[in-house]
Amino acid sequence: MLTKTSSGTGAIVRTTNPTLTGAKTDSLVITALTDGKIPYHKDDTDGLVDGPVKTDVDSAVSLKHAALTIDGTSPLSLSGQALSLKNDDGNAITSVDTDTLANSDTLIPTSKAVLTKCGLYLPLAGGTMSGDIAMASGKGIDFSAGSNAAGKTSEILNDYEEGTWSPVFVPEIGNFTTMTMYTEAAYRKIGKLVFISALIATNNVNVAGASGYLYVSGLPFTAAAHSSLALSYAVFWPGAHPCSAVAYGTMTVINVYKRSAADGELSSVQVNDLQTGEYAIRNRIYISGSYPVSA
Repeated sequence: MLTKTSSGTGAIVRTTNPTLTGAKTDSLVITALTDGKIPYHKDDTDGLVDGPVKTDVDSAVSLKHAALTIDGTSPLSLSGQALSLKNDDGNAITSVDTDTLANSDTLIPTSKAVLTKCGLYLPLAGGTMSGDIAMASGKGIDFSAGSNAAGKTSEILNDYEEGTWSPVFVPEIGNFTTMTMYTEAAYRKIGKLVFISALIATNNVNVAGASGYLYVSGLPFTAAAHSSLALSYAVFWPGAHPCSAVAYGTMTVINVYKRSAADGELSSVQVNDLQTGEYAIRNRIYISGSYPVSA
């Protein structure tokens, strides 16, 4: 049990198995002396030995409570309780100079850490974080301190993701007898905007059983609205000249457009525009751009 004694301001009695008792509504106050050390008494079979003994604040301290856990390796966990840090004069401590802590560069690699009602404020001042910052679902970085456009709807950046995706040609009607896809495709999602790039080609194409428009399927996220994409490269298309593409809203497909001639009108690429046969790396296109998503 940890209890306060009359042997000195803020002194703490340390028993063999220290625990913290009290109602969950109690606040925990840790009081340090002006020299940055925490006083406590040692207990043995003959009673209290000469003290109080002082320990450095960077020594491992283990306190366990229903609402509070602090130890040498685990993060601080608070649940519905208040944590107060006070100096020897009883005044609240609002900052911690990590230069006085051992191995501070692996704990909080900054010159100051300021505790506020909203959380821990870390002015990096050129320092680097040694770990990741994890956000709760739906939460993010608030940019509301900046100026706003008239149509502003949100200033919270709450999502980031990157990876690869697998585009594939699909017919409007039926299925291909054979088609092997060769692709190199990546995406990056920042908030509600997805950036994509894809090199798409085919091997061993037999279109028997398929007809109608030709789509690229497999977008990593459903598009919230129609979005124009760049089609900057197209070779080995004997029946068409693919030149542009559109991500369809409420779908995960891309419609590819062609010109029958360099100055011809746009129309959708058809299944019968594909080069067929046991050829490698045919019907190549390169698509890139961005499209909005709803979440």
